[in-house]
Amino acid sequence: MLCAPPDVTIADAISEDHIIEILGTLQGMFDYVIVDTPPYLDGMVLSVLEHSDLALMVVDPASPRNNVKLHLDALRLIKYPTSRLRLVLNCQQTSKLDPAEIEHSLGLRISAVIPANYRNSGSLADRVARRHTYTPKAFATLCRVVGADIGNS
Repeated sequence: MLCAPPDVTIADAISEDHIIEILGTLQGMFDYVIVDTPPYLDGMVLSVLEHSDLALMVVDPASPRNNVKLHLDALRLIKYPTSRLRLVLNCQQTSKLDPAEIEHSLGLRISAVIPANYRNSGSLADRVARRHTYTPKAFATLCRVVGADIGNS
C-alpha cells in the first residue's frame, strides 16, 4: 500500500513523474498496488487514476454526498472511464440512508460495504484518521472488490 507522506512538506517534493515511476516499479513487483489518495482531485491524484486499473471511491454515508458527487462529475467530465470506478460504502451500520438511494444519487452501483464498529473501535474513517490503519475486516472487503474485478478482467 502506497500511503500519504507523514509530513505535508515532503509531499511537495514528490512530483507526478516520481509517482508514475514509483507506480511502474511497484506494478512490476506486485500483483496489486493500492494507493491511498487525498480526498480531493489534483494533478497528482489524476495521474494516479490515469495509471490505475481500478479506483475505489470509499464513501461514508454520514458525510455529505455533494462532495462525492462533485468528484464523480469531475471524473466524468474528463472522461475517466466509470467502468474503472467502484463505490465502497463505509460504516453502513451507522447510516440511516438506504444504499439504493445513495446509488441513485451518485449514479454508480455500490460494489462493497465495509461494516461499522468493528470490535467497537469507531468508524473506519476515525481509525484511519487516528492511526492510518485498516481493520483486517475492512481491508479484506477492499481486497475482495479488487480481486473480483481483476479476476473478471
